[in-house]
Amino acid sequence: TAPESKGNLDLTAADNIAKTVALLPYEATIAVKPDTSLADFGFQPDGIFAIDVIMRTNITHAIVIGNLNPSGVSYYGLADDKKVIYVMERRAIDFLLINLKGPPVK
Repeated sequence: TAPESKGNLDLTAADNIAKTVALLPYEATIAVKPDTSLADFGFQPDGIFAIDVIMRTNITHAIVIGNLNPSGVSYYGLADDKKVIYVMERRAIDFLLINLKGPPVK
């Protein structure tokens, strides 16, 4: 929720955002090795935006989105402390970028 925001929560928008975050489709992974430069993927040290997910069980997950890949069809992403870079579908990330610029209120 966004208690400091005026208006009512747009339940449809909030539901679509939650579903997108829960699924976050990815196409491939790239192993992070000791010589991997995360800056090459848009993490300098942070990406272009981050998502913190808090589960009902109070378990948390952090997802950081980096740059577009060279072909422009995918974003790079990191999740928690995993030693892989995810090649994430651009449509899902673009949807989140557009819809998370402000709280989903009417």
